[in-house]
Amino acid sequence: MKSILLILLSIYSLQAEFTKSNNIVTDTKTKLQWQDNITGAPLKWQDSVSYCEALSLDGYNDWRLPNIIELQSIIDRRNANPAISSVFENTKNKFYWSATTRIHGFNTTAYNLGFSEGILNNNFKLLTTNEDQRYIRCVRSEF
Repeated sequence: MKSILLILLSIYSLQAEFTKSNNIVTDTKTKLQWQDNITGAPLKWQDSVSYCEALSLDGYNDWRLPNIIELQSIIDRRNANPAISSVFENTKNKFYWSATTRIHGFNTTAYNLGFSEGILNNNFKLLTTNEDQRYIRCVRSEF
């Protein structure tokens, strides 16, 4: 399963083509639109979900927290610190939340992705310390 996921992610990253308009980056291959600038401070998982659902950006109100495959699709391993296309501004070399809950036995955790090198991780959703909070980059479908 992990091998298939890595192959799919490699294909997505090779096919990614980004355009930028105002505060939105569009992947013309996946038809996903991304919030260009991230939130100023890291958030808890539930606050991240709420933030994206309440986001109004460039006239769009249907933003959401990306699933882990969507988030990994914007990784660019040709870059490091951060491992993302230079079209995205202000990406921190930190971990970013996804909406994907870890399946195997730990439904209290969600996957997150480190953009310093594109490392996959998971953390508890209901965190109590600030040091375990994560950044977010909201997404929406172009259609």
